[in-house]
This record gives sequence, structure tokens and C-alpha cells, in this order.
Amino acid sequence: MVKRIIVLVIIFVCTSIIWIILGSVNLLRTSQASNKLSKQVETLWGDCLIEKQPEFYMVWEIEESYQEKDQYNRIKIITKKKEIKEPIIPEKSDIKCDINLEYRKRGLKWFSVYTCLYKAFYMIKPSKINIEKIRILYNFPSQKSIFDDFKLIINEEEIKNLSFTKGEYGNSTEIINDIPYNQQENFKIEISYVSRGLNFWKYSFGNSVNQIKDFNLDVKTNFKKIDYAQDCISPTAKTKLKNGWKLTWKYSNLLSGYNLGIKMPQKLNPGEIASRISFFAPISLLFFFIFLFFITIIMNKQLHPMHYFFLAASFLSFHLFFSYTVDHFNIYLCFIMASIISVFLVAFYLSIIHGIKFTIFFASIPQFIYLVIFTFSHFFEGYTGLTVTLASIATLFILMKLTATIDWEKKFLK
Repeated sequence: MVKRIIVLVIIFVCTSIIWIILGSVNLLRTSQASNKLSKQVETLWGDCLIEKQPEFYMVWEIEESYQEKDQYNRIKIITKKKEIKEPIIPEKSDIKCDINLEYRKRGLKWFSVYTCLYKAFYMIKPSKINIEKIRILYNFPSQKSIFDDFKLIINEEEIKNLSFTKGEYGNSTEIINDIPYNQQENFKIEISYVSRGLNFWKYSFGNSVNQIKDFNLDVKTNFKKIDYAQDCISPTAKTKLKNGWKLTWKYSNLLSGYNLGIKMPQKLNPGEIASRISFFAPISLLFFFIFLFFITIIMNKQLHPMHYFFLAASFLSFHLFFSYTVDHFNIYLCFIMASIISVFLVAFYLSIIHGIKFTIFFASIPQFIYLVIFTFSHFFEGYTGLTVTLASIATLFILMKLTATIDWEKKFLK
């Protein structure tokens, strides 16, 4: 008995090493493909969109005089004009954003891409009278996306000739427009475009704490599963739509350095789930071996270690088949086919050894629980541990009840 247990442990350890290697290979394939394919998707579709609130300034010039000596040591007074600018906080901000999510699959990975219909309205009121112009700086939400039908409208007049300049650090492009100030009380600015993005959409007030007055942001989605990025505030109101949500952020006078926005729901990525399933596989086999080992003792059935070897190989067939078909076919179809193949191999093999009745009740059903159900729990994030816990408690109860009267001294002497 002791020798048999040692051999079973060796078979289990060797099979587990193969699973670890398989899981690592899946992880490597996914990681390499992800880095390569992410760049391809960004090129074909666009990058993450982080919409930055435009900057508004009051601009005027002053004359500065200073003394300077020439080559003959004579003092000259030089007068130069210096530009002064002072930021303006918008009196009102009303932003509408419609996000339509799609999915694109590349190899072992799904990408959450979306189309964004954006329209923003700002109203500013200069606090000074003796100024010359109002300056608007608009920084594009991404340098790797397209912006179709872009419009900048100031006081109901569309600006046809946009002026571009490099950003503060020279790595981004801004639109800069100066509006002559003619004592008009308010300025109304509208910005709109259609663009495409990836993974998440954000609205940023800036890098530090900023004051926001009379702010309203409405985001409509065509999907129901909503999540928020770590640095984003959740909406103040949610309205359920037919195919998604209307999310509203509304503030009268807010001081915040946080962003607003949503994270796109992710589809199950075949490569990642294949890796997790492979790393988890030894637990499934351990439960199955323990259950089968005690059942054969109770029913006086004999299984040689070589029988356990082939059973372990049948379990391994599930993960091999799933890992190398999941990037070609539907993930659920691959799971079903892999389950059928593995259960059939075990049932076929044990039915030859101990008959169909023993196979169905003491092999096929436990395999379905420990392999199929355990593995399928990975499709539902957060439920794998609960599934294993409940199954382990049920298994322990059954084995304790069935083996309570066994004389283990005699059994281990065999």
C-alpha cells in the first residue's frame, strides 16, 4: 500500500509539472501576442481617449522698461512688451458623450474598442475689462486616434482655420485660438468630433486640484456592464436605457483632482483563461485521485499505478486540447469539446477495467465535478475558490462517512 501511494504521488507530481509548463507556455504566448497585437489594434483603431478640459485665458500685454549699457558704457532704456495671461474658470460646462462598444479579436486576446461621439459646451465670463483677447487651448485626447468631423465653434461661429502648436512638453499637439475681446459679456465655446478609442474613456480636469463650476457630463453606453478606472469618480446618477446606461456627473461647485470616466467591459481572453486553467489543473486531479483511491479500497477494486498514469494523461488531454484550439474557435465550444474528449477517455478506459456501472458512478460523475465544473468556474471571476471549497467539504463528508468503519491497519499491511 505504501509503495503504491508513493508511486501515485510521483505520477501526480510529474503530471503537475507538465501542467505548470503548459500554463507557462500559454502565458508566454499570450504576453508576446498581447504586446504585438495591442500596437496593431492601436494603429488600426486608436488609443485610449483621455479628454482634457480646455484651458481658457485672459490675455493682454504690458510694457516693461529696463536699463542696459552699450559697448561705450552708455545707459539705454529699453522698452519691451510682455504678454500676461490669467486663467478663466468656465462658468458652465455641459458635455455629452455617446460610447458604442465593439470587440475585436486578435489571436489569443479580445480587445474592447469603441466609437465616441463627443460634444462639449463651455461658457466663460472674463473677470477683467482691460484685456485684449481670450485664448483657448485644446489638447487632443490621444495622439494615436482619428478625429472626424471636428468642430470648434465660438459664439455660434465655426472656426475654419485651426491653429496648431506643440504642447508644453513638446510631445502633444494643441489647438490654440485667440479671440479678440470686445467687451462681450460671455463667450460660448462648442467642441465636437467623432473618434475611436480602446479600453477606457476619461474626462480630466488637469494634473492638480481644480475648481469646476456648474458642471454636467452625460455618458451614454450601449453596454450594461459598467466599471470605473481606479482614478475616476463614480457618477452622481445612473439611468437605465434599453441597451445600456446613461451615466451623469453633475456638480455645482467642485474641487477635485480626480478624473471622470468609464472602463470598457472585457471579454474572456482565451490565452489568459487557458493559463489559469492549466495552473489550477493539479487541484482537479488531486481531488479525483483521492476520491478514486478511497472508493477502490472501499469496494475492493484494484487499480494499478499504471492505470492512474493513463487517467492522469486523460485529464491532461483536456488542457492540451483546450489550449491549442481556443485561439481558433469559440472559447465555450472548445471547452465543451475538451470536456467530452477527456470524460470519454476516462470512461472508456475504466469501463474496460471495472465495468460501466462503476465507471459512471465512481469515475465519470466525480470527473465531471472535479474537472469540468472546477474548470468552468474560471469563467466566472471570483467563484473558483468558492466552488473548490464547497466541493472539498462535500468530498470530505462523503469519504469520512464511507471510510469510518474501515480497519486501516489491515489495509496498510496489504
